[in-house]
Amino acid sequence: MIDMADGNTLGTESRAEKRGKKSAGRQAAVFFLILFLMLCLSSALFYRVAASMTDSAYMKRNTIKTVLLREEPYTIDVLVLGDSESYTTFSPLQVWMGSGISSFVAGQSAQTMSEARTMLDIALEHQKPKVVLMETNMLYRDTVSLKGIQDSFYERAAVLFPVFRYHNLWKALGQKVNNDGEYWKGYEVHKGVKSCGNTDHYMEADSTVKQVSSVNSRILSEIRQKCEDAGAKLILYSGPSTVNYSMDKHNGIAQLAKEQNIPYLDLNLKAKELGMDWNRDSFDGGDHLNDAGSWKVSMYLTRYLKTLHLPDHREDPAYSDWNDNAQSFLKIIRANIMEIQKTKQT
Repeated sequence: MIDMADGNTLGTESRAEKRGKKSAGRQAAVFFLILFLMLCLSSALFYRVAASMTDSAYMKRNTIKTVLLREEPYTIDVLVLGDSESYTTFSPLQVWMGSGISSFVAGQSAQTMSEARTMLDIALEHQKPKVVLMETNMLYRDTVSLKGIQDSFYERAAVLFPVFRYHNLWKALGQKVNNDGEYWKGYEVHKGVKSCGNTDHYMEADSTVKQVSSVNSRILSEIRQKCEDAGAKLILYSGPSTVNYSMDKHNGIAQLAKEQNIPYLDLNLKAKELGMDWNRDSFDGGDHLNDAGSWKVSMYLTRYLKTLHLPDHREDPAYSDWNDNAQSFLKIIRANIMEIQKTKQT
């Protein structure tokens, strides 16, 4: 015979287990809801603090984001994206002096393609650039290793919850914060000199192709689409660097640019035309350009941008501070270039 009492007991225990599971589910839902609200509130707080700071001691690589946000809305005609090769090859105030074209370098040290995409989104919140120049070195930045995957995931999370990006700002509480740093529209001044040595094999003929990863190719396509939607022309450029560039990379970028119908300008192929002196035009052995090298590249890019018929704002009263900043910048750069020319090769 079936023991009905036992059956009822089993049935009672089963309902209790179900109630327990429902209770656990509600507790988990409440926990995640509270966590979500805390992330939203803390992100809003940290974002407000970050927006008022330009002290690189605390902001680190994110300093340029807040500097960009402080630019007058809808005044930037050329936005430059890229890693450190961008802010050591493109000088906005030099371009301004030669053309009246307003530009800004939103580059970061070791900037990744996902960070470039985020930087473009930030810029498009308050600017409407007519041209987006993207320095290409980051196209070959790692995306498939564990670190590359982690970096990509972190960037996505930081977009949703800025507290992940600015969490170190608590260290600034109670500290004297320096917000008076000089930022030459994103350009970084360098007057050191270090020869890059033997350049016999730099950009020598090579038919091999160094492929850009599928992840970075996809992000480039997304950036291109964002530019098109915003009415901006995307142009790829490779700044001169004996350390970072070679013909196989050129071939890979050229192939990708053709596939996505994006203009590509490789200045490594124009080193002689630019008058690059690899004994004096780099501050770290051919990796990055100093002010002398950047001056030559920016002169070329100024002429190139003028062919795109961008507006000349030099007589526009709304841009009067650009003229003042350019004069201050010119004094510094002239002095630095003179010092570079006198420096013994190292």
